[in-house]
Formats: sequence, C-alpha cells, structure tokens
Amino acid sequence: MSIFEKFNTQGMSPADAFEELCCQLFEYWGKRQRQFDGNWTYCNIRGAGGDGGIEAYWTNESFTECCAVQAKWFRSTLTSNQWSQIKNSIKQAINIRPYLTQYTICIPHNLTSSKTIAHGKTSQGEDAAWRIFKSEIEKESPGLEVVLWDENEINNLLIQHANEGLRRFWFDKTEVNPEVFQFTLAKTVARLKSRYIPDINEDGDLSIFLDKFLGSPTQRKKL
Repeated sequence: MSIFEKFNTQGMSPADAFEELCCQLFEYWGKRQRQFDGNWTYCNIRGAGGDGGIEAYWTNESFTECCAVQAKWFRSTLTSNQWSQIKNSIKQAINIRPYLTQYTICIPHNLTSSKTIAHGKTSQGEDAAWRIFKSEIEKESPGLEVVLWDENEINNLLIQHANEGLRRFWFDKTEVNPEVFQFTLAKTVARLKSRYIPDINEDGDLSIFLDKFLGSPTQRKKL
C-alpha cells in the first residue's frame, strides 16, 4: 500500500501539502546529508507568486552552485502531458538560475517497470522512460544533475531518525501530535506578521488567569 494513502494534508490540498513535505525534506537533506555549511543558504519560495520551476533551493553565497527541488502531485503513471510539465519546469528553472547544478523532482508514486503485453510485446515502463528523460536533459544542460525522489526515496528519507518529526506530522493520524501544534503556531505567527512582536507582547487576562491556575513556566521550574 502506498504511504500516501495515509497522507495527512493538515487542511491543505494534497498538492500543496506534498509540496510543503518535499520542501521540508529537502531542507533537512541539505543540512544533514549534504551538510551545507554557512556559505550555503536555503530558500523556500513555494507559493511566493510563481515558483520559477522550483519550490525551494539551496545556493552558495557566490551563486556558482544551486540545488533545487520541484514537487509534482502525480499519483499514478505519468502521462505525456505530465512529462512535458516536468520538462518545462526544468527549462524555466535553468532560465532563471543558469548556475543550477542539481534539480530534484519529487513524485508520490514509484515508477512502473517494463512489462510484457499482448502477443509477446514489451511495454516500456516509467523507469526506462525516466532514464531516457534524465539523459536527454543532462545532455542538453551540461553540469546539471537531475535527481528523482519517488515514493520509495521519500519514504527512505522519512524513516531516518532525524526526520521522525516530519513522518509523525504528515502521516500520524493521532489527535495529539506536538509537531502539528508547532507547525500550526508557526503558520499563525507568519500570518500575523507585524501584528505580533514577541518582545512587546503583553499577557492578557486569560494568560494571567492560566498562570495563576496552572502555574507559570518560572513557577513550575521552582517545584
């Protein structure tokens, strides 16, 4: 069974939720697997008025290298139109960032393999089509590596201990989930923007009542 049968979209559309998941995995991938140092910057531009063929990227401070990610919520066998969408996204990304060195494509299913059909003929699977597609793109754009994160690779990333929080957030159906609270709080604070400034925030009557009834963090530390 596909892991995405249990995908918790957190109130978003499946496509938007998948994009967010891939961006988070990509950010952690840069920090932990590639171990990008302080000379590299991560930027999530998903939903920021046009993504330019990518959802997020890592780039070095001299802008000579760039690793980007694009998520496509294509749940089943890729159609010719969907292959074209992926190719157009890559071209758009290269036009905007000619220093692009790695382009990761995320899809929520595993590629099909070649199989025998009627009269002993063989039907080319997605895996063979992918190898051809990857080869053509990399030939057209020397210096660019095209990488696929299919369902299997995404699951491999999710089961890593460092990504346990992401796995619980996106695939755990339990009602009490600390990652959900943190994510929801971050989204709320982001929407408030300049209306919420922690340094000048004052406690209201409800906060004062709760501190007296439950004890403030300072008081609880003294216990």
